[in-house]
Amino acid sequence: MDPFATQAQLDKAAADLAAGKEQSAAGKAQLEKSAAELAAGKAQLAAAEQQMTAAGMPRCDRAAAWPAEGGPRRGQAKLDAGTKELEAGEAQLALGARQLEASQGLRFVSEDGKAAIAQVQFKTSINGLDPEVRQEVQDIVGEVSAADVTALPSKEISEDISELFGTAEIIGIAVAALVLIIMLGTLIAAAFRC
Repeated sequence: MDPFATQAQLDKAAADLAAGKEQSAAGKAQLEKSAAELAAGKAQLAAAEQQMTAAGMPRCDRAAAWPAEGGPRRGQAKLDAGTKELEAGEAQLALGARQLEASQGLRFVSEDGKAAIAQVQFKTSINGLDPEVRQEVQDIVGEVSAADVTALPSKEISEDISELFGTAEIIGIAVAALVLIIMLGTLIAAAFRC
């Protein structure tokens, strides 16, 4: 993970959120305008039908009168689809606002650009890593440090506890167990003597 790219994304998030809010407001205004136009068109249609009925003209089938790509039904369907898209966009915008609020003050790179934090993730737990993998990570950190960048691995990477139970520890546990058995045997024998 590149901390500089991550920091750039964090810094850009506020501008992206503001642009999204502007885009949402423009979309909402366009939907309201379209809804008003559709309502006006329906009102004109109803008025025209009343005039035709008053003039004694036969009533026609509205669906047959409109071409396949037009008409109030198509307009209403487009308006409904636009409303659903706007609602989905507003939900995504609200999620983005919550995420931006949660990340306030979070920095991966210092403001002066002299210090950064990078994260390395493994598929297994840190304690389950092979010593070779730990050494490889430390070697990579060493290579970066050679390029006039001070890189310091965390103590979880630099400390290897895979040899926690070496041969000396096993011998020590065996001797302690033997001493306990001898002492416990002496105590049990003393208890039966009485």
